Amino acid sequence: MNVPNKPLATLADRLANVRTLFLRTGRAKVVGLSIIGFSLIAVTILAHSRSKTSRPMADPMPSSVPSRIEVEVVNGTGEPRLAERFTELLRSRGFDVVDMGNAAAPVQKSLVIDRSGSPESARKVAESLHLPKDRLIQKPDKSLYLDVSLVVGKDYSSLRLLQE
Repeated sequence: MNVPNKPLATLADRLANVRTLFLRTGRAKVVGLSIIGFSLIAVTILAHSRSKTSRPMADPMPSSVPSRIEVEVVNGTGEPRLAERFTELLRSRGFDVVDMGNAAAPVQKSLVIDRSGSPESARKVAESLHLPKDRLIQKPDKSLYLDVSLVVGKDYSSLRLLQE
């Protein structure tokens, strides 16, 4: 059987053309689907981010303290773990205790020291401890990066905060 070469060549050409067309349309489909997929992802992310920014943020502070007041608690009694106890108590009342430690020397009376130049913050801490106004001291120190220092003195057991 003799088959002319021309029809085979034409058949091979046609197969090559079909293969090329398939590859081109296959690539086009992949590119098209990729563009659609990325577009859907971008729209979803954009819609999600807008819905987050339009919601009002919840106030992380309890209502007892209207704004964030950063406090340092210093134990001036020498009694172990007293700074930790006052830290827990102040945090339960909405204050942000950022540091605690021990005083270099014993302190007889508890003090609240204004470190930021904001006597209102110091007053709020003193009121929460039921300390009289004469125990408030202004000694601003911007290098401490906090609002108030509480120095717990040896009179700590008389503070109403611990009795509540």
